[in-house]
Amino acid sequence: MERDGDKIRSAAHLLDTGGIVAFPTETVYGLGCVAEPEAIARLDRVKGRPPDKRYTLHVGDKEDVRRYVPRPGPKARKLISRAWPGPVTIVFSLNDNDLAEQKRVLSPGAFSVLYSGGTIGIRCIDNYIGRALLRQAAGPIVAPSANRSGQRPATRSDEVLSMFDGQIPMVLAGEGPVAMSGQSSTVVKVSDSKIETLRPGVVSDNDIASMSEIRILFVCTGNTCRSPMAAGLSRKLLSEKLNCGVDGLESMGYIVMSCGLAASESAGASPNAVAVCKEAGVDISGHLSKPLHCEEVRRSDYIFGMTQQHVDAVRRCCPEAASKCGALDDTNDIADPISGDKDAYRKCAEQIEKALKKRLGEIWDENRRSK
Repeated sequence: MERDGDKIRSAAHLLDTGGIVAFPTETVYGLGCVAEPEAIARLDRVKGRPPDKRYTLHVGDKEDVRRYVPRPGPKARKLISRAWPGPVTIVFSLNDNDLAEQKRVLSPGAFSVLYSGGTIGIRCIDNYIGRALLRQAAGPIVAPSANRSGQRPATRSDEVLSMFDGQIPMVLAGEGPVAMSGQSSTVVKVSDSKIETLRPGVVSDNDIASMSEIRILFVCTGNTCRSPMAAGLSRKLLSEKLNCGVDGLESMGYIVMSCGLAASESAGASPNAVAVCKEAGVDISGHLSKPLHCEEVRRSDYIFGMTQQHVDAVRRCCPEAASKCGALDDTNDIADPISGDKDAYRKCAEQIEKALKKRLGEIWDENRRSK
């Protein structure tokens, strides 16, 4: 292991000083170099690749993505958490403010290499040798597949040596009990509203859609008033943000649910809840109540209780989901309007909508999240 560590440190030094190092991933060998124009030009010559082609940034840990994409959206964060480390390359689009921030923290050469067109492609590989190398290297490292342009990528160190005879100063061998797949990583471009496959690969489109799905769950007591109102209003706000119809949310990968701690099965929403939501342009007339099931809690990404008591009950039911659960309104409980008139329901809906706007904003920008 110590000898492996010495080799990895030597390889990292080569990368940091502008050299090219071949290293293993879980799919094929990669040719790594630091993200600077001079090193990229050398890599282009070795691969016989046109200079206008872009290369993917490789990171050793998925948390490193924040060094290059300061504010990934919720679908991107979900995909990162589920797909990395692994054979998925994610292309992120950065807004002008984030690009300006990256321009300040990176060298001019690295910025020009990594952010052409305002986007950046990043992959976190699932190979302990390759990841150890990326952790050791000081600069950002890009890595195309180890092959000359138009040829099949190498999956063994001897293939790399044969293909690039004398042109690569170091190859980190990575053969072991688990063979490389030889398939390309799946390349996807992610935005708030969709995930677009740019290159099919190891991971299927269906799996990508499943791994990036966002599930929001609202919890109250009977699931006939507050939580269905919250779910309906949330769908409206989400559809406005994503510029789509409410019926299109699920196809975009946003699932909004509600349930009750003491709910019966398939009871309708209360008439006043239906009427007040209708005034706000929200149709919950087809709602059917559901009791809380721990499996739904586990599957959800964000769980909001109408009161702190609801939150505490969900956490007791499913302790492993505690970090995903919080009160919808972090300043006041949302009181049950069940015995009140329509004005009581309107007041409840207003409180819910105000809290939703804050919480959905926090979902899009985790830096704003309430503690």
